[in-house]
Amino acid sequence: MNQLNRAMLINVLTSLHAGGENELGVVDQPIQREVHTHFPKIETSSLKGSIRHAFQQERKEDGNDLFGSEEANQASPTTFTDARILFFPMRSANGVFAYVTCPMVWERFCQDMELIGENQFQIWSPKDELAVVSNNSNLVFKHNKKKVMLDEYTLDVCTNSEWDKLLNKIDQVRVRNGFDPVKNNTILVSDDEFSDFVQLSTEVVTRIRIDIETGIVEEGALFTEEYLPPETMMYSLLFVRDGYGQGQERAKDIFEELKSSKLFDLFQIGGNATLGKGFVKCSFIGGDIDE
Repeated sequence: MNQLNRAMLINVLTSLHAGGENELGVVDQPIQREVHTHFPKIETSSLKGSIRHAFQQERKEDGNDLFGSEEANQASPTTFTDARILFFPMRSANGVFAYVTCPMVWERFCQDMELIGENQFQIWSPKDELAVVSNNSNLVFKHNKKKVMLDEYTLDVCTNSEWDKLLNKIDQVRVRNGFDPVKNNTILVSDDEFSDFVQLSTEVVTRIRIDIETGIVEEGALFTEEYLPPETMMYSLLFVRDGYGQGQERAKDIFEELKSSKLFDLFQIGGNATLGKGFVKCSFIGGDIDE
């Protein structure tokens, strides 16, 4: 039985490639995506493996007590869910870039927060077909406060005080962990528009492979890789249970040991780590206060 539940808000600092299955498509090495929505995700195995590796590097321990071990036949007291998308960055004509989300993504986020006992985030969607921005949005045109331009898309927008209040709660978590507020650069678009954005506006990088002996490009070694862009925001649920028969206090000890390791301040997920890819920083939501 789970004893302690938290959510991790994952802030992507550098381009991140959590590799999915190769497909017969334009991109040779795509990122991981949900089958039914095609929204980006980070699978649990990739996320937990990266966290465990960072813990081992810092503590010089095997981490079996926290993450389990098949060899030692030891169950893990920590459970992570797949990381889901919350905000996706898009280039904007004003405000440099926008944090984009949609009603479907926000609804899933609120439902997931309820799973860990957090009811501060309410399901909300606009009553009309307009995109929604904050009251003091940096994204709107100065000469026309009702329009926003994301890449080549021009959207009609409106404001709503209820949406502002919900964004304030996200900003509270970010500010406590050293990040700037996002409210005035956030926009809620339709589900269909968001689906197009996350499928068509990721980073696609063309790479080559060099022959070590000749120092020139290997024949046929041209390939493309897909990345989640910096400033992407995702989240995962963390469930800590007592694996030692010592009740709630043991679960708290396990969580505090994870948190005190400082690994969540900066670690890497996915491929091309030596190229500086995949750096993330996590913030925790849950408990008496947002940590």
